[in-house]
Amino acid sequence: MINKRLINTGVEAAPAAFDPLQNFETVTYTGNGSTQKITGYIRKGAAFNGSSSYIQTSLSPSYSTISHSLWFYADSADSTNALYYFDNRGGRIDINITGTGSNSVSNSLETVNITATTATSQWNHLLLVYTGWASSYSAGSYGSAITVTAYLNGSSIGTASPTPYGQTIGMRIGRSGGGYYFEGRVDQFRVFNSDVSSNISTLTGETYASSTKSTTDIFGDGSGVALYELDEDAKVSGGNPNQGFKIDSTQSATFNGSSSSVNLGSTNQFASSGVSVSMWINPSSVTTNQMLIANQNGGSFEEGDLFIGIRTDGYIGYEIGQSASIYEARYSTTTQLSVGNWYHITVTFDSSLGTTIGKIYVNGTLQSTSATYAAGGTFSGDVFIGTLDLQLGKRNITGSELWYNGKMDEVRIYSSVLTPSEIINTYIDYNIPTNNLVSLYKLDGDATDEQGNYNGIATSISYSGTVPQVPSHPYNGTPTNVNFLGMAFQPDLVWVKRRTAAVAGPIFDSIRGVYKRIYPSLTNAEATNTSSLTSFDSNGFSVGADTQTNQSGGDIVAWCWKAGGVPTPNNNTQGTITSTVSANQAAGFSIVKWSADGSANGQVGHGLSATPELVITKSLSSSGWWTLTTVIDGSLDYLRLDTTAAKVNTSGLTISSTTITNWGYALEDVIAYCFHSVDGYQKIGSYTGNGNASFGTSAVAQSINTGFRPRFVLIKITSAADHWIIFDSVRKNTSTTYSQYQTLYPNLANAEGNASSGGGYWHMVDFTDTGFDLGQDPSLLVNKSGATYIYLAIA
Repeated sequence: MINKRLINTGVEAAPAAFDPLQNFETVTYTGNGSTQKITGYIRKGAAFNGSSSYIQTSLSPSYSTISHSLWFYADSADSTNALYYFDNRGGRIDINITGTGSNSVSNSLETVNITATTATSQWNHLLLVYTGWASSYSAGSYGSAITVTAYLNGSSIGTASPTPYGQTIGMRIGRSGGGYYFEGRVDQFRVFNSDVSSNISTLTGETYASSTKSTTDIFGDGSGVALYELDEDAKVSGGNPNQGFKIDSTQSATFNGSSSSVNLGSTNQFASSGVSVSMWINPSSVTTNQMLIANQNGGSFEEGDLFIGIRTDGYIGYEIGQSASIYEARYSTTTQLSVGNWYHITVTFDSSLGTTIGKIYVNGTLQSTSATYAAGGTFSGDVFIGTLDLQLGKRNITGSELWYNGKMDEVRIYSSVLTPSEIINTYIDYNIPTNNLVSLYKLDGDATDEQGNYNGIATSISYSGTVPQVPSHPYNGTPTNVNFLGMAFQPDLVWVKRRTAAVAGPIFDSIRGVYKRIYPSLTNAEATNTSSLTSFDSNGFSVGADTQTNQSGGDIVAWCWKAGGVPTPNNNTQGTITSTVSANQAAGFSIVKWSADGSANGQVGHGLSATPELVITKSLSSSGWWTLTTVIDGSLDYLRLDTTAAKVNTSGLTISSTTITNWGYALEDVIAYCFHSVDGYQKIGSYTGNGNASFGTSAVAQSINTGFRPRFVLIKITSAADHWIIFDSVRKNTSTTYSQYQTLYPNLANAEGNASSGGGYWHMVDFTDTGFDLGQDPSLLVNKSGATYIYLAIA
């Protein structure tokens, strides 16, 4: 609203939408044998081990000013703790966290050194603004100094004058150009093409609740270049979620190399001081000169002579002119095309630059260019001038048309200069810019202009179903030995399991407190270990040196639930036995502890708003994990979490909307974990196996509908004796040709299963947008014909 006051109408605001990520999380990490925090800043963050961890990106921009905003939490601070390095215009800069003295910034040659009092004791926000870049840097040499202004936790800590070193290697997080590594965590790494220090309060104020936490261009002014949220991987935000699918589900145009063309009409229909042309091409030849778009007729530059084409060496080149004395021609020296591959080509022309007005991008990446011949004059005013016919696939010189041989799709012509971010969006087919879009030729069976302006006339064009696929974002990072730690909540239940060793996996909860552990695969009483889980933190948890939770070099998984926080003891008096309850009613989950009175029918309050459908109980002083459920046949049945036993019917016991049964526990303390279904988030259900999938195929035997895409599924056959089994969306085997999630067994100490046999891979469970598919199951753990199964699925 503008110039108006908000009037309270008495209508309550709608409740905040339920967010699964604020209620359940799966985290994998590598033990360090000492102490470590399994936390991020905004949900998860990237954890680097100080010896081999880093994230490599291809981000090598060319800006006069560049800003980096990030959060870091260092585990050490010295001259070798390398936070990241990057290059801009071919000049490399390194950034180290060097000490915990007074907040300051300094430099040594290309290295920027940050000293921060709180570097190793908390999450810190760092904004670095780099100005004064030269137009380019010579490889292997130092250039003139630039200026870097540093801001720590919202306040300026000074400037430094590093000298960029000539090297183009992309941005690398967690490692220096000299081979040193970062020890600590990094989160929410943003790259901008301008000085954003005036908006620093927005950056330091970011939390998981911020509506723009996943927005690359957070200030809406085109300054945002890339955002690495570092939640599950090193991809940039804003990528097309349909990666791998066809960009155009119908057709592309095939040019035969001898007579095919599309006449777009007079060139000056597209005249503007700034013009951008983008298209997809799939060349059948890259060893001859070929015109992609051109108007040349063999005359002079006064006629607005121009072309964009493929050279005999396989590189993209262009030529453009305004008069006999104003012209230029350049070609890419970065990406050499090859036959049979799809490439996204964008060329922009900006006459306001005067000289070197063209820029070439291949697959969203700006190309280095060289002059084809000496340029003449200074451009101003409109380009794409004159009345020559603008053609796709040829030029207007009879006998020397330089025909294009290959496929072409999605040709766009803009009357403006697209920004690098807009060019990437056209490349990844996501949030494609429409402002100043003059013409769009989808080439789906004809040369119609989808903008309704200038329909093309096609000659000898055929159309096929071969079209480009949605690519990954060109700035996506590749992580090496990086863990993504943390969550968007403080957990109340943490279940930890070593993945690569046969070690019992302990469960911790906030009612019993830190150090207190029980084991689903054992009958042992509760045990205390002060080196195990040492704290429940606001964005995760901390562990000590215990080998079950932090074995040095060990691969570890933790499943984490949010309940209701640490409660006041004996806060629930429903039923016949007073209990201590930590409940998350919205998520259908509670933790309950009580002192049993030995009664079979004693009732204990569970704190939920609906009847639990799955209750897992354990005596803290004696054996047995009793698991109660009502979803198999409507009656109350029980199983054992610590064994393979089939379900057994109960009689005379009840679970209600307010209480659960004491289950005959004697005079001892008992813990229970209670679950009920929540639409769109959690489902406790049952299904019957059909045994349809065969080994060696990727067939789907049957689909289980939960109403959402799960991130965690616990399954148990109930009609026969066999193992409990867990799948989650983080522990995925990516080496197979189809989805396959790693297995862990709650009732066993076994290491993670690779689900492989006979040279093939099983895919017992695949997660889908509506539930999970059951596939290959040679061991009949999840889909034995005629068998009954129970499952807990969480989004």
